[in-house]
Amino acid sequence: MRRPFSILAALLCGSGVLQAQAPTRVEVGTHIGATMHFGGGNTEWSVGAPAPAALTPPVAWPSIYVTVFATPSIMVEPQVGFAWSSAYDEALFVGSLQLGYLVQPTAPASPYFALHGGWTSVYGEAESGFFGGGVGMRFLVQRYFSVRTEARYRRWTCEGCELNEIAFNIGLGAALP
Repeated sequence: MRRPFSILAALLCGSGVLQAQAPTRVEVGTHIGATMHFGGGNTEWSVGAPAPAALTPPVAWPSIYVTVFATPSIMVEPQVGFAWSSAYDEALFVGSLQLGYLVQPTAPASPYFALHGGWTSVYGEAESGFFGGGVGMRFLVQRYFSVRTEARYRRWTCEGCELNEIAFNIGLGAALP
């Protein structure tokens, strides 16, 4: 009776389904998602997949991230995004830095939480800083592919605005050992 369970456990562990993952050192990927902005009596939704639905800021930013794992749990993640529209003759740039903590770094699925801040510019005319935080889940698939789900809040610091943001993102990345 022990033998079938031993064979099943060996097959599952060998296939990576139950196997603990080796810590990742670097991860490179992109985000897609939906963003809700609210403040001053207005609410607006934007969707990015991975390009923005509109270039009038703020939007669901297309972004590329590079996560560097300072330790197996500590994530340092610069993010950049750029978009240009000939129809609106606008160029949009966003840069941010996210610092995160991965709760179970060697598990195939781990919750994480993060704090972030950054700056955005639209054609050099409208600029704003932002700061916030988020929570998410990181799934490591066979050591080299990661999928993230994340919910975040941002507060924009533009002069004279009362703007908040709630976003729901999916990140798709390549995990490099």
